[in-house]
Amino acid sequence: MPHDGDRCVDASAVAPARARSELIADSHGRRLNLVAALVGLNRGVPLADTEEAVLSAALRVLDDRHEPGDAVLTDLVQVLEEGPEAVRRGCGRFGPTLEV
Repeated sequence: MPHDGDRCVDASAVAPARARSELIADSHGRRLNLVAALVGLNRGVPLADTEEAVLSAALRVLDDRHEPGDAVLTDLVQVLEEGPEAVRRGCGRFGPTLEV
């Protein structure tokens, strides 16, 4: 999923620890908002909080599997379909509800 946030991750490599954490969190938040907006536009309704939590967890799994800027939306869909433990934990007691 190439995006402007890749520069944040690159910059974070040379930043002090606190600044690095802030840059990575900012990049994650931007990606989450972007993907949530795309899903919401596709469905015609915004994501519920629980769906956004699942999506956030899936983005973190995606980051663990790919180098910054290498993942695309189909990779994210694959993570959601696989439902790894980290993503299922993001579902909480509500169960998986995200429909792409």
